[in-house]
Formats: sequence, C-alpha cells, structure tokens
Amino acid sequence: MAKPDLHPKPESVPLPETVPVPLRVSVIVIAHNQVGALRQSLAALERSTPREMLEVLVVDAGSDDSTRDIETDFPAIKLLRTPKNFGWTKSANIGTRTAKGEFLFFLPPGVEVQTDTVERLTARLDAESDVTVVCPVERNSSGETVGRSFQLPSPAELSARVSGGQWPMASGLEFPAGAPIMIRRQAIVQINYLDEKRYGQFGADLDLFYQVKRGGRRVALADDVPVLVRERPTELALGTDPVDMAHGAATYTGKWFGFGAGLGMRVKLALSRLGSLDLGGFVGVLSGSKTDGQ
Repeated sequence: MAKPDLHPKPESVPLPETVPVPLRVSVIVIAHNQVGALRQSLAALERSTPREMLEVLVVDAGSDDSTRDIETDFPAIKLLRTPKNFGWTKSANIGTRTAKGEFLFFLPPGVEVQTDTVERLTARLDAESDVTVVCPVERNSSGETVGRSFQLPSPAELSARVSGGQWPMASGLEFPAGAPIMIRRQAIVQINYLDEKRYGQFGADLDLFYQVKRGGRRVALADDVPVLVRERPTELALGTDPVDMAHGAATYTGKWFGFGAGLGMRVKLALSRLGSLDLGGFVGVLSGSKTDGQ
C-alpha cells in the first residue's frame, strides 16, 4: 500500500489573463520651437488613464530648439522630425498617416489635459455616431473659458481676419479655431487627407471644417470636459507669416466660393501688402507663396 503524501503540493491556480487595452487614440502634437509648452502638454498626457489606449506622436516642424531631443525625457512618445517647417498642413498629414488610432486628437502645445480627458472624448464619439469632431472646453488657470469656436467665415469676414483683425464671426460650433480637437480618422482619410498642395500653415483647418459641415456631419463641444490652456502661441510664432495667411485665405475662398472670389481676395490682400511697403509680400501673395516655400 502506498504511503500517503504528508506534504501534498498545492494545486497550481492559473493566473488571470491580462486583457490588453486597445490602442484607440493617436494624439498628434505639432510643435515649432515651443519646447516649454510642449513639455507641459506631454507631462499631462503621460498621466492619462488608461495610458495604453493612446499613442502620442510629436511632429517636430523643423525646430531649432531642444524639441528635437524631447524623446530623452518622454521615451513613450514617437517623435517625427521634419528638416524644416513645412507648415501645419503637411505636419498634420505626416501625423495622420503615421497614426494607428481610429480617433485623432490634435493637441496644441501649451494645452494640458486631465487624466480622463482622452477617455471621455472617446466615449462621446462612441456614443454619438453623427458627431465627427468633439472639442473639450478650454479654460485658463483662473477657470475662465478661453476657447474660440465660431461659425465658418464668409469671404468678407475671412479677409478682415487676415488683414489683422480678430475673427469677426458669430460664435458657433462650426470652426474651433486653433482648439484641441478629437476627430474620427476616417473623416480625414475620406477627403484624401488635408490639402497640403494648396495650404501651408494657414487655411487647411478651415477647409477641413467646411468639408465636415458640407458632409452633414457635426462638431460637438464637450462642455463637461475641460482642458487647461497654459499658453496659446500667436500664428507668427507658429511660422505663419502674413503672406502665408493671405495665400491660405484666398485659396480657401477660391476653392469653395468660386475662382473669381478667390482671385479678388488675393489681389486685395496683395495690394494691402504693397500699401505696407512690403514689395516681397505683394509678390508672394500674388504668386501663391506659403510657409513651406513652394
């Protein structure tokens, strides 16, 4: 008869399987000599939960500051370097074509998310199939709302803006100017990406939101999802000079309001540069010069 085992081995209990969190969101941060603001945004993104649901892509648009070494302090990001500033449009396309997520979250440097910002914006898009773009509420350190969202501009309003004024349009949810936005990646793929042949720094976002509206899709404001705006750089700091802005405005107008309207705006804005004794700007606007120099 076999002797009983006085020291039986415990039965092995299988460990629960860890279910990986699917990567759903690609955060695209386009930076041009904004390393301080970029660090603020990346530090906040790293605290997002669950962090595994997102990838962070930083497009370094030809910076000559320490942006080019940002991976040293943030090894979980992916840095996409360009040899010079090709403009926001091409940089956004580089990020979009690289992105793996079904949602793209374009985050300007200097804007800080909360730990659940990305998750809550994603949930909003999941819940409302007719919403193509969702925007968080932008607030400053005093808690004041500082976001800028307007109706899409008429050619006259756009001309006034490019001539040095503020956006003179009525408030609305058609055009969140310079705001952080989360958009369905497919919406950009369906229009064959942003129009980098026509736009440099200025105008491609207008073009995108015009097509969102034209397609009968919605832009929604998530007024219960705040983000902190530490710094909002000027368009000139981003590499947008008056010539690029004039070119972008005239291009947008010609594309969607007719050739004659676009040509009239181009001539008007070129004469404005000439009136400022900017002969180079006059020639640049007429010839269609943009930020990437093409």
